[in-house]
Amino acid sequence: MHYNVGIPLSRVHWMVNKVSDNPGRDVSKDAPDQLKAAAFTLDSLEFGNRIGALYAYRKFINLNPPSPDFFFQHMKNYANIPDKAVQEVRSLATILASHVAMYAYAEAHDDVGLTKNLTIALARHNPAQLLAELPQEAREWLSANQGSILKTFEGFYNRRVPDHLVSFYKDHRGGDVASVLDYPVNSADLTVRDFMLSGLDENHDRHTRMRDIVNSSILTDLDRSGNQPLVVLELRSYGDRNITLGELQNNHRALSAAARAAYDQGLTLRNPSQEINDSIKSMNTSLCAKLSQFQHSRTIRSVPNTRDQTAVPYNVNETQQRNQRGRY
Repeated sequence: MHYNVGIPLSRVHWMVNKVSDNPGRDVSKDAPDQLKAAAFTLDSLEFGNRIGALYAYRKFINLNPPSPDFFFQHMKNYANIPDKAVQEVRSLATILASHVAMYAYAEAHDDVGLTKNLTIALARHNPAQLLAELPQEAREWLSANQGSILKTFEGFYNRRVPDHLVSFYKDHRGGDVASVLDYPVNSADLTVRDFMLSGLDENHDRHTRMRDIVNSSILTDLDRSGNQPLVVLELRSYGDRNITLGELQNNHRALSAAARAAYDQGLTLRNPSQEINDSIKSMNTSLCAKLSQFQHSRTIRSVPNTRDQTAVPYNVNETQQRNQRGRY
């Protein structure tokens, strides 16, 4: 069954994660598209975590991590900071990743009818609409880091579908496509890259809409009937496909309760609290210990056959000066 719910942009990641816990739709060998939808959803949630954490770290710490590998291994919890902008960036990244994966897989296999079956939650808004909801600081960060964000998504998709280019060329027989980002979309010679950039860079002049990648009713604006704007999500995979009336009512009640909780959480995020400072303080304490261990291990590797190495202290000022030359 499909359900439409209104969710604050800041809680979309939370809602998609909740729905993914009850994917339904017989995820068996007879339903391979549902297996892929679940896999793409997990990837998009993780992608959202990474981008949200990077933005949070930049916003609150204003330093570059010592290395991407270190960041993704130890610092993903920064995505959980209860800050409205952080959660909006996290949710926007999740939406972009899930929708592109959905479209790209169907396009590579030349099966437009498969498209919607490859996602658990479909946002009924254009990427530029969602981007416009973010504060200016977040929009500027996304624009400045669009290259690394696209590269990160490409890595996710290549790991999930390593042979996608083989499938694409088998069905399309030609075209200048060297990356999933080069996949064409259905109008005006646009590409998947244009779709993602429409949600990352407000100055991107090749705007790509949802209707370019999926046949669905797209709304002209967010739902602004209440105290905060809501993203309308079409939840396409919750509970089993064939259910009784009682089960349908139970699913509806469960999703309605989740939507109300998301609404309340969204209101709370609009009012910064001590909880943010407490979260950052706790994470920074843990981070300093891990950074010390990380730099200690690097020192040992760089000086072989040396015993009793001492950990290199984490000097914030030196690191900040070193990283002022560029963004991660």
